[in-house]
Amino acid sequence: MTVVGGSVAVWRLEQRLFWRNRALVVPTFLVPVAMCVSIPFTVPAGLDWDGVPYRGHFLTAMIAMITVYSTFTTLVVTLTSRRDALILKRLRGTELPNRSILAGNVLTAYVLSGLQLVLLLTIGLLALGVPAPENPLLLMVALAYGTAVFAVLAAAYTALIPNAESAQILCIPVLFACFACSGIFVPLSVFPDWLRTIAELLPVTALADAVRAAFYGGGALPRDAAVLGVWWAVGVITTRRFFRWEGKR
Repeated sequence: MTVVGGSVAVWRLEQRLFWRNRALVVPTFLVPVAMCVSIPFTVPAGLDWDGVPYRGHFLTAMIAMITVYSTFTTLVVTLTSRRDALILKRLRGTELPNRSILAGNVLTAYVLSGLQLVLLLTIGLLALGVPAPENPLLLMVALAYGTAVFAVLAAAYTALIPNAESAQILCIPVLFACFACSGIFVPLSVFPDWLRTIAELLPVTALADAVRAAFYGGGALPRDAAVLGVWWAVGVITTRRFFRWEGKR
């Protein structure tokens, strides 16, 4: 079986399993969208954030945040669950290439993020009055790139997860630290110099900046691409070295 054919087969299986699992659908799909949609309505129109309308800044930040949250959490929980249930081990015993097994799960994250993006953009454009992105192609590329980066980071992080029961809770500290230091909730300009330097090296910051640039122009796109590329390489190397196909005995 080819890598592409195997990836599609695994993706179809994972799609059926994911949408039947309410314990995963609610926290990774419905709750983030509901939270991100409701908060901007509490902010009066007309406020600016570093020259960008606050509602527009918030929408772009939430697009990046949901992409990261959904991709990372979904894959960490899914891969650890399949690992502990020995499903990954059984799949490796078939004709499926190893890359297809992982790629099929990543495709699920792409579908999830894509659906959430459509919902957020629809509400942002129609209800919040946020203008359409100036560069839709940049938005698509940035989100595809960001999803790929956080997919490999999620696969790498599963090596630290002892069991499936703790997977979701152990995602929280990592995501909280990334979001708190990324400038999503407060401008980077208010950070101390040392913290701003760290924040600019985080993949969440790079993704949020690229998404904002797609809507309003500007941004440090070469730096954003480089930061995401470095984190992607770190994730790939770590996954190859430490990813486990079955749980510890």
